[in-house]
Amino acid sequence: MGGSAARGERVQGGNPVEFPGQKKQQRFRMRGIKKASAGVRERLRRNLDILLDDPHATLPEVTGPTRKGFGRDRMKGALSEIEKVLRKRENRKWLQKRMTRQGGDGIAKAYAGSLMAAHEEEISTVSVFNDQLYGSASFVQRGKGTRLSMVGIQNHSNPKIRLLTWLEMAKRGYWFFSWSEGFVCTGVEPAPPVEWLAEALRGAPVEFTEPEGGGEGLWVSKGMDADAVGSVGTNHLLLKFTNGIDIALALSDLGSLKDSFIISAAATMVPTNGLGSLLQAEIHCAPEGFEGDIPDAASEAMGAVVDRWLGLNLEDGVLAADIHDAFATQLTEGYLIGRRYFPADAGAEFIEELQGGTLEKEAVEALLDVLEDGIRVDASGEGHTLSSSLVRLETGTANSLLTATWDEYGLDLLESLFDITGDEAERIQSKQARGRGFGNFLRRLDEQQSGVRKQRKFPWLDGVLPTPLDFADQLVRRGRIDGLGPTISMARKASRDVDLAMGWAWLVVHGKGEGEAWHFEPDTRDKGGDWAPPLERLWEAAEQLLEDDDGVSGYIEAMEGLRRATGTIADLPESER
Repeated sequence: MGGSAARGERVQGGNPVEFPGQKKQQRFRMRGIKKASAGVRERLRRNLDILLDDPHATLPEVTGPTRKGFGRDRMKGALSEIEKVLRKRENRKWLQKRMTRQGGDGIAKAYAGSLMAAHEEEISTVSVFNDQLYGSASFVQRGKGTRLSMVGIQNHSNPKIRLLTWLEMAKRGYWFFSWSEGFVCTGVEPAPPVEWLAEALRGAPVEFTEPEGGGEGLWVSKGMDADAVGSVGTNHLLLKFTNGIDIALALSDLGSLKDSFIISAAATMVPTNGLGSLLQAEIHCAPEGFEGDIPDAASEAMGAVVDRWLGLNLEDGVLAADIHDAFATQLTEGYLIGRRYFPADAGAEFIEELQGGTLEKEAVEALLDVLEDGIRVDASGEGHTLSSSLVRLETGTANSLLTATWDEYGLDLLESLFDITGDEAERIQSKQARGRGFGNFLRRLDEQQSGVRKQRKFPWLDGVLPTPLDFADQLVRRGRIDGLGPTISMARKASRDVDLAMGWAWLVVHGKGEGEAWHFEPDTRDKGGDWAPPLERLWEAAEQLLEDDDGVSGYIEAMEGLRRATGTIADLPESER
């Protein structure tokens, strides 16, 4: 691009758009012949009369050099051939021969044919030209001159259409600029007039705040503050034209335009795709949250995108997205949600920003601990491995990241979150891989595994503690995990007398003794009543154990107190946790 000097990798964007002067295979639609309406006849007659009376008014003013080095001066040659035709414009016989001759300058032959049409008293039928960029126009086709040149010559009062006359010259390296008050050829050097660009900006679909005098200086689009120009914050382009006009264009102003800004700016010049040669472009864009200097690789990649836009190969509506994508592809670390960036040390903030429940975010946290490569999850949910460590999400959902990584990291997550391994983990991973949402899946799994996780916090397994401490431990664990209901039946159905005494103590601790006394012998109730206070302390220690990873020691201490109260001779075994 004129000053972007972009050499970054090619960035995917919108569909290519082709315009006149861009490619040799460009074709225009000529819709045949139709009967001329009164309005068409009047307009053509007015233009053709001017062509006869003041033909030089239809020519561009040449303001720059028309030859490079010792090469052929094609513009001088074309104008010389046209001048020969204009001097003979009253000689119909000569014009007839010139417009039908084989070979020769196509523009000159088009002038000859148009002048012949100007001599006709009545114009009854016309040919029709139609183009998405230039619009439609009627013209009288006479002779073998270039038809596009005839369209431009006979519609010379239209600033855009008259450029059609000079398309072939533009392909040969000449520059033309047309506006309501002027029409110039700056030769082989692109030198856009201030008046041309100012008028183009005033007619653009984006509103601008003009500098004082409405010419040279800074033009600022409505989507940004002049004080923000040149800094990152409001993503914008600063287009510095060689004629002294600078354009600060907020990318947000291009998002929902009915008509294209870049096409409107290029429509009154040829070559139409040559805007990049008229300016130096500064790109002031970065994801929200990005701080520090923009990497050179990112600048070059964004420059390549702007080059394509200036060359009319990228639509306005996708420019901002493609610039962002170009920047993002050059990031090597951190996290990106849409267009918001989080540095590598802000993983917690990244997780908090994600949409999803607590368990989904816990799963993402566990995932980030084991993720070996960077990943990009596109808008459709597909994951793409990156060579860097960047984690990039097009949509900010925890579910999209978990879904994209589940096949590779599902087993790691099941082990980390629920301590599930082996065949059971593989079964669960395979079942979830069929595409269910992660929110419900994790909640169901958590409910199923919560009892298991709580069981693992207790210091001893079943059958390890001596009687009746083992039974007390079972009652406490069952009560804390499943609730008191199941433990009432356990307490009164114990098979051994010493366990029955512990069962009575359990009922006393929970105020259930009065209704259950008839199940127990008096001696059992007396013994169990003595054990109730230390058993209650064990029950309370279990609550602390489940809430605090450091609560194991308190539970062991409470069990030791119960051991002494029950007169159990055997020492407590070592904790297995």
